[in-house]
Amino acid sequence: NFYFFLFFFKSIRYKTITKIFYNVKNRNICFLFCFNFEFCCSDRQKIIKQMKEKRFSLFPDKFMNLLRFYWRKHLQDKKNLLRIKNKKKIIKKYGKVNLNELFLELKKLGLKKSDVVFFQNSFNDMPNISFKPIDLLNRFFKFLGKDGSIFVPCFTHTSEDINWVFDRNNEPPYTGIFNELFRRDKKVIRSIHPRHSICGFGKYKLTILKDHHKCKYSCGKNSPFDRLRKLKNSKILTLGLPKGYISFLHWMDDID
Repeated sequence: NFYFFLFFFKSIRYKTITKIFYNVKNRNICFLFCFNFEFCCSDRQKIIKQMKEKRFSLFPDKFMNLLRFYWRKHLQDKKNLLRIKNKKKIIKKYGKVNLNELFLELKKLGLKKSDVVFFQNSFNDMPNISFKPIDLLNRFFKFLGKDGSIFVPCFTHTSEDINWVFDRNNEPPYTGIFNELFRRDKKVIRSIHPRHSICGFGKYKLTILKDHHKCKYSCGKNSPFDRLRKLKNSKILTLGLPKGYISFLHWMDDID
């Protein structure tokens, strides 16, 4: 019944909903309107203000959060189904890509064993690959060897809790499964920063990542980004991301 009300009211025009909203005496239905506005109506604040003037009572925050949870879960399920559908279409049109084919193309683009690579990726948006994140990780280690280096962003969400302490060794990033596997490898080190930490492997990892916590701005002067740009053999590589989705752009925001 909950979803029925939600989708039914979502399809009605804004003015119609507003009119019905003020004539409803049942608080349950009244709340469903309010909940729907929070996600579907661009004029949400205006509606909530009008609702308060009419002295409608709201449900407790715990109940509100529970409804939000189920609504977001529904949207995520819908998004996953769409991704699976698109995956089948792409595989049918282009076929699957294996690791050897990928690195052959990267070499054609100019990737060398002595390069310093800043790597970003989204495995959810690479539907036609036939390898796992751990396979790509091991291949990069093997390809770059002793002369090259690879760095990935391991950004984290900071907590509002005043007792929260950034745990360099255990705090997981929100930047994807590949970056988390990369962080856990024993050959990888992580810079010290509670928000914009970066993990690195290879010849230049200490040179690039040291003293990150001493920087005035996390991505500004003397930060890992600032040091990466000064190396002649440094390159940015993204897989599965749209154009412009490059964390290095934060350097432009923070540089003096």
